[in-house]
Amino acid sequence: MKTISPRILFATLATGSVLLAAQAQAATTPGLYVGANTGISLANHRTAGLDGAVANQGVNVTSGNSDKQDTAWGLTLGYDINPNLAVEAGYVNLGSMGYQSNAAAGAVVGSLKSQGLTLAAKGTLPLANGFAAYGKVGLIDARTDLRTSGLATRNTREYSVSPLVGLGVSYDLTPQVATQLEWNHYSDLGGASTSEASYNTVSVGLRYRF
Repeated sequence: MKTISPRILFATLATGSVLLAAQAQAATTPGLYVGANTGISLANHRTAGLDGAVANQGVNVTSGNSDKQDTAWGLTLGYDINPNLAVEAGYVNLGSMGYQSNAAAGAVVGSLKSQGLTLAAKGTLPLANGFAAYGKVGLIDARTDLRTSGLATRNTREYSVSPLVGLGVSYDLTPQVATQLEWNHYSDLGGASTSEASYNTVSVGLRYRF
């Protein structure tokens, strides 16, 4: 029976330790990443609020109705501080919700659109087999536009800074590329002249780490 030389065994163990240490260091090395996502946007606003916003433009309307769902998309630029903590900046477009209401002299149609810049802290919990769960908390600097035509042709705009929270799960396709499924909530975007709305988004996306 052949025995393994202690020198060979030591060299093998040393080489393996160096490789494992290199992998661990690579995993904890801070670095930039970019991402893109798309999905659905669900708006939660009172139609009465939209009617009130149109009334502020000088037209008394009743029996309004509005869309509650549209396509959302976003872009992110992030920095991994360590495997469990990152900071993210981004842009999100929450879609355009159609609106229609009636008045004594005719109809008013329009749309409510919100978009904004985001900044958030992201905490990640690595799981097995390339999966990870994460959560985000931060702020959105939003711009909301209410555009109407027909009986009342107006464009009004509100700026607001509001909280955002998010949860997601990611899967590493390669050491650099990951896919992710994410939910985000944006609270009370808009103002008196556009009405206020909160949004929930569900999206899928890709992330590339440099």
